[in-house]
Amino acid sequence: MGRHRVVGKVAESIMRRLVEGQWLEPGTFPSVRELTALCGVSAKTMMAALRELAAAGLLLVEQRKRIEVAPGAREKARDLLQGPADAGETVHRMAILYPEWYMPPSRNAFYAAMLRAIGDEAAKRGIRTEVVPWTVQNQMAVADSLVRRGFDRALIVSFNTMFAAAVLMFCERGFPFIIFNHRPQGIPVPSVVFDAHAAAARMADRLVNLGHRNLCLVVHPHDYSSEVETDLPENRGKASGWLECLQERGVLDSCTIPIYLPWEPVLGLFSRMFRAMMNGPDRPTAILFGHSPWARVFMEDPELSRFCVPQELSVATFEPGVGIRLPAGCPPLTTIDVNYTRTAQCIMETIEKLASGGTNVPTIRVPLDTQVTESIGPAPQGAGGVASVTLAGTGE
Repeated sequence: MGRHRVVGKVAESIMRRLVEGQWLEPGTFPSVRELTALCGVSAKTMMAALRELAAAGLLLVEQRKRIEVAPGAREKARDLLQGPADAGETVHRMAILYPEWYMPPSRNAFYAAMLRAIGDEAAKRGIRTEVVPWTVQNQMAVADSLVRRGFDRALIVSFNTMFAAAVLMFCERGFPFIIFNHRPQGIPVPSVVFDAHAAAARMADRLVNLGHRNLCLVVHPHDYSSEVETDLPENRGKASGWLECLQERGVLDSCTIPIYLPWEPVLGLFSRMFRAMMNGPDRPTAILFGHSPWARVFMEDPELSRFCVPQELSVATFEPGVGIRLPAGCPPLTTIDVNYTRTAQCIMETIEKLASGGTNVPTIRVPLDTQVTESIGPAPQGAGGVASVTLAGTGE
């Protein structure tokens, strides 16, 4: 699909939001960065779309000033959208349902990159995408409005079980959708999931081979409970892969706290108990963070960042390592990251099969890529990393 056509589709998406009443109040129109994440396109494409809208009298765009909605933009946008469509063209639109409390997606490096890749892949297939914010309270109204708003398929990201009512509505109506990176128990819907289970197991195995016997995985309580409460193999993730490897290698009992679940709203990210453990004689010699923002907080904490990496503490993290300010002399962190392009391809292949009436569409498990750096190394002596211990199993 040509770039000019993509620009037109982005402009149309913004016009639809204006018709629906968004951003009409002064000072509410998003920044270019927020819009690129919302529509899943590049900044260059977004600027071209905004210039078209300004030329049509919908936006006021001036250099070094905040973009504003022009007077009468809602009516002008409605008139433009009611113009003649391309003859014989069937337009497919996919709603990307995204929790409103995480808006804009640009706040999270992972979701920003993932939505850009999905938008690019959808555009190649002639499918328009639009991020649709929703909450638990308005989930039924949003789900009920998708067909009326011209959507013929949906992708649910950052799923929470509190959205199960809308998911069941989609199932009952036969509306094509998938839930990204999760399969709810009892709902027979295919998905595209990351193979975090295998990635965490490989990292644990690598660290054990380096002599570490006291290891810790920092993982979100929701991720952990999702694994515990379901027997679906697709939902076996970081925690199960990590613990199974430690058990198989015979080091689980020597780990002070093999899994740490931070309850951020109550105790903060790193509680007093966690800090006491890190200052004690039996502290972990290797930590794998389930999310890169947690690695960032750890590495910027004056108390916790005092450990020399990797001589005193080996550190690795899921998701990108961008934006992490590291102490002087600390190497870039080892990361377990996503092949965004391949994941987006799998998502679009799956949703298109469903939209075409396919049955028995399989769930796809996408491998994760490990980028090993000097942030992991041999376990230090005398701190739970006795290299002479006999370990079970075989390593890499």
